[in-house]
Amino acid sequence: MAGRTKLVVVVFPFMSHFFDYAFEDAHRALADTFKSMNVPVVDLFPVYRKVNGDSLVVGAFDAHPNETANRIAAEEIWTKLLKDVVQ
Repeated sequence: MAGRTKLVVVVFPFMSHFFDYAFEDAHRALADTFKSMNVPVVDLFPVYRKVNGDSLVVGAFDAHPNETANRIAAEEIWTKLLKDVVQ
């Protein structure tokens, strides 16, 4: 259906250095930019920051998101979709 496609922006943080994370301003700028265009944004950094960062990555030498991080992301995205997109 033309014209019915919806966009949601998901900002994944770098999965290391949560304690001294250097990209909060960049996350805020991205969110502000898309929100000004009425595009819903899910920024995962504030959610991930509440969890022990070591429990969110594959391993000590692999900072990719693991199953736990992906589950959290999926829940946050689903919540945003239900709240702001699906109507």
